[in-house]
Amino acid sequence: MAALLDATAALLGERDLAGLTTTRIASAAGVGVGTLYAYFPGKEALVHAVAARQRGHLEAALEGARRATRVEARVYRWVARWLRHEREAPVPTRRLRAAMLAVAGPGDAARTLARLEASLLRLAEPEAPFDPLGVHLAVRAVDALVSDAVAVAGAPVATTGVLRNALTELVLGQVRGSAGVRRLLEMRGGSARGREGDELRVLPEAKALAAPGDGASE
Repeated sequence: MAALLDATAALLGERDLAGLTTTRIASAAGVGVGTLYAYFPGKEALVHAVAARQRGHLEAALEGARRATRVEARVYRWVARWLRHEREAPVPTRRLRAAMLAVAGPGDAARTLARLEASLLRLAEPEAPFDPLGVHLAVRAVDALVSDAVAVAGAPVATTGVLRNALTELVLGQVRGSAGVRRLLEMRGGSARGREGDELRVLPEAKALAAPGDGASE
């Protein structure tokens, strides 16, 4: 079955859903069409399986960001791991989303983004939860910018520290909207003024916040 998923992913990376056929998938996987149908009822089921596998890999990678000790380092690792996943994913997110939209409708993308929001919310300090609206906006911004960085500018751009730092600052700036986070910043000696006219402090070098062992090299 893994060979069929690998073949489907490879073909989706090269063509849209209309150009994907069970005959091509079976041939690329080195099996007969009958073997394919023994596992999957059609190409739509294969696309579902590829999307679920790729989504699972991303979610597992993002969960690893929770091991960092400081919230800023967790967010940095979360961004870095998302960028790495997009750079290494068998199917670019844009292409996979388009295929899933055709076979499953818009609900799948919404559910995926909701799970990514949950993963970001889990990075916050218990006593200073992230602002839910800020999390909602941050996830959608990073989702678009990460896929653009790879699809438009090319994979090497997604490896740059400048991009990781910029996305980290974007996320931190969005999620630090709650009173609890402002209190946490004040305890750490940071500026944490309200949003009306004054901006919350976002440190200019997010990477520098990651202490040794906090994932600064990701």
